[in-house]
Amino acid sequence: IFFFMQVSFGDMTVNAIKLSYTGEEGWELYLPKEQTGKLYEHLLDAGESLGLVDFGTHTLNWLRLEKGFRGWGSEMDAETTMVMAGLESFIDMKKGDFHGRDAVVQQLARLPSKRLVQIAFDSPRLDPVGDEAVWANDSVVGTSTSGGYSPVLGKSLAFCYLPPLLCYPGSSVQIQILDELLPATVLAGPPEQTYIQRRKK
Repeated sequence: IFFFMQVSFGDMTVNAIKLSYTGEEGWELYLPKEQTGKLYEHLLDAGESLGLVDFGTHTLNWLRLEKGFRGWGSEMDAETTMVMAGLESFIDMKKGDFHGRDAVVQQLARLPSKRLVQIAFDSPRLDPVGDEAVWANDSVVGTSTSGGYSPVLGKSLAFCYLPPLLCYPGSSVQIQILDELLPATVLAGPPEQTYIQRRKK
């Protein structure tokens, strides 16, 4: 359940949802698009004494990758299932009947053809962006879906779909960055916890 409220900024009223794609504490603000510039200036002015500055989409991507947040169109699409994407914990099979329940029961009963994992590796020249081939035993066994540099790990990080036998933590694969095959290791989970997980400690 997401916390929702209406907030006033000067003469503007916006819908605020306590939701963050970065895994850090934050809000998404919704308002008529013609007021976006005015709200942006208001937020920068109000946050100047706190050191508020802009950040780019690469930073947003790094933060969500380190928390293991999937993206629609990259890690998930119309061809992937919740089981393939490793999102079974979000399915409540005890709540009774729901649309698609029979399909989920079938998917949980068999091993998926591929599963989503994260791999870490050193890439001195370029970071992954997605659609890189992943190799094992001299064969292409999967494809990355998105990636980037991880400040937490101090190395490159990528999501990729691999056959189940290669999804165990510590499994060794190679990722192809341009003309290089770089050794990579399958991680046990996201390298960084969300702010909620950290707060519960």
